[in-house]
Amino acid sequence: MTNTAISFCVFVVDDDPSVRKALYRLFKSAGYAVETYCSAAEFIGSGKIKSPGCAIIDIHMPSMNGLELQDTLKSAGSALPVIFITALHDENIHARAMANGAKAYFTKPFESDQLLKSVREAIEEIGARK
Repeated sequence: MTNTAISFCVFVVDDDPSVRKALYRLFKSAGYAVETYCSAAEFIGSGKIKSPGCAIIDIHMPSMNGLELQDTLKSAGSALPVIFITALHDENIHARAMANGAKAYFTKPFESDQLLKSVREAIEEIGARK
């Protein structure tokens, strides 16, 4: 882990408490600051959408889905890299997410090492832009 990881936060947005807990533990054990949110609205309301970090977003959530949250982040001028996770793979949704700028797209269950690698790469890319 680099010092870059310490200054960035991983924001986990998923309506499943067990997924939030597992991802919290995963990223904490890798040395990242982590915040979890049970909905898109909770994350938007947190005031953190323009904070340095990376957003791990579930596709299928009630009220506002992950793609809608991605659109909202872009409209608000957020530069947060987005990585999607989903239990139900859909090629059309995958294509839309990636075309809209997602850094990665994982179908549950996924390899934690691959998710960590994607977050590390997204954060390193942000650091390189500064």
